[in-house]
Order: sequence, then C-alpha cells, then structure tokens
Amino acid sequence: MKRIVVHIDRLVVSGVSRADAPILGESLRGELARALTEPSSTHRLGSGAEIPHVHAGTIRVSASPRATGTSAARAIAKRFAR
Repeated sequence: MKRIVVHIDRLVVSGVSRADAPILGESLRGELARALTEPSSTHRLGSGAEIPHVHAGTIRVSASPRATGTSAARAIAKRFAR
C-alpha cells in the first residue's frame, strides 16, 4: 500500500464563520481521505506523479459547514482524478 500525503497550505472560504471552521475542516479531511481512495484518484496518484498545486475552483458555501467541507473535498479530489 502506498501512502498519500496531502498538505493544504491555504484554504480560503468566504462566508464561513471562525466558529464553523473546525467543523468544515473535519468534514474536508474525512471526505478527502475517502475520495482519494477511489480508483479514479488512486490510479493517477499511484503512478508516483507529484501534483504540486491544485486549484479546486469555485465551491458554493452552504448553510452547513459540514456540507461545505464535503463539497470542497470533492472538488479537490476531482482535480486529482484528471
């Protein structure tokens, strides 16, 4: 089994309160871990390719910080699958 290390230097999310940031972060980490184990992502990552920068694009902020974190993680993982 290979190890995947993801380091997020900066995540800019407008419209989310500081109090909701930990919930959003927890949701993002969990969904990103799940999404990066899907075959579409592991194929590219398993090839040993380094991906130094990922721009996830625009992510809609919902009323729920958990839903926003999940949405952000899916957008990030989608970029890995390309």
